[in-house]
Amino acid sequence: MLSTQGHEPAPIPTWHPKLSPYRLTVLATTICLGTVKAVTIQTGNTSIPITLEWVSGTVVFLILFLVGAYDSSASESTPRYLAWMFESDCLDLIWRFLSVTFTIHRPNYRTDERVVALNLNAKPPITTYRMFVCSSMAAFGLSKATFAYLGYSTAATWTDWALGTVATSIFYILGLYETNSTNLWPSFFAHDQRPFLNIVVTAASYTAATGISVAWVLYLADFLKSIWHLTPALNAAIAHPLSIDAVFFLLLHYFLLELFTVCMAISLMGLFWILLSVLSSSWVFRAIRMRILSTILPLFLGGDRQFTRTAIPTRYLDRAKTMFRVCTHIILHLFALATALTITLLITIVALFPNRKADLDSSAVPTVVSGSTLVVVVVMLWLDFVIVRSMVRPFYRYRYDSKQFRSGLLAP
Repeated sequence: MLSTQGHEPAPIPTWHPKLSPYRLTVLATTICLGTVKAVTIQTGNTSIPITLEWVSGTVVFLILFLVGAYDSSASESTPRYLAWMFESDCLDLIWRFLSVTFTIHRPNYRTDERVVALNLNAKPPITTYRMFVCSSMAAFGLSKATFAYLGYSTAATWTDWALGTVATSIFYILGLYETNSTNLWPSFFAHDQRPFLNIVVTAASYTAATGISVAWVLYLADFLKSIWHLTPALNAAIAHPLSIDAVFFLLLHYFLLELFTVCMAISLMGLFWILLSVLSSSWVFRAIRMRILSTILPLFLGGDRQFTRTAIPTRYLDRAKTMFRVCTHIILHLFALATALTITLLITIVALFPNRKADLDSSAVPTVVSGSTLVVVVVMLWLDFVIVRSMVRPFYRYRYDSKQFRSGLLAP
């Protein structure tokens, strides 16, 4: 009787890239030229680093870039006089030398590369390897620029060497494993991390926007505080308490307060919108909101205790949105009107009282002497009228049709 003894499956050979003469040349030129450049910069020489920068960054790069089009297993049009640069493996010579000299035999591994099909209609995957390369380049570049601007020339030089020599060589060697044919490290080379990257970018954007908005609001609040306690430096010889200087300063004071109040209100609205966007995308906030609405608005539920998003009648939501738009419409127009009126008064005072050291009780009040100033005053008055008309016009246009009013007034 034959025994059915199971045989262990043969182990799958590992995969390593082929070190062709072309790839060895890329690594050698990168390491040698980058190291020599860093050393010569540290010795104080200026001509040799510039020459090496031109040679490595222009001549060698262009040659390797043009020849690198043949560095692919799918490239069948490689000329015969260049085939040896891409088909032969320099590691075979090293393993042969180790086998003859030290009896260290070549391990069993594969070097065949995966053929990457080019799809022009699809977006390239954003893998972990590519994200790692891009983030490392950005970090090294910012570090080098920071050291250079702060005057740390030695740190900038060796950061440049670490980026241009060490990091570039490591990334190049890792990139050779990207075309492996054994599905090696798929989470690092193959899996598309676009959804994760979108989450990170969104979170970073919201965090940066929130930080900038908070910093801007605090800065404006501090500036408003300093303006609020600002006192004019008037001439003590002026006896009348209502001098032109006092009136001018008062109007300018209120104008600055209005201007920075508007800026602060806009910043607070932006901060509120950012926080609302963040909370709206969170299921915790949605659950809390549904709980609050189901508790505060029981009349909208009727006999159905299962609260849904459509339980509240649409007319109540439309009324709330319309009221918010009307209030926002009026507030923005009032701020604009106050600012325009303040500018109009400032221009009028400057035009009517060119000598601001005179008192209001002065017997001779000069008239407008400049036609351009009069034109500016007329334009500002016309702008005041336009703002008032823009504020009240929607109330008369849509008073018979509330639907048009909701869709036409500050519609999103």
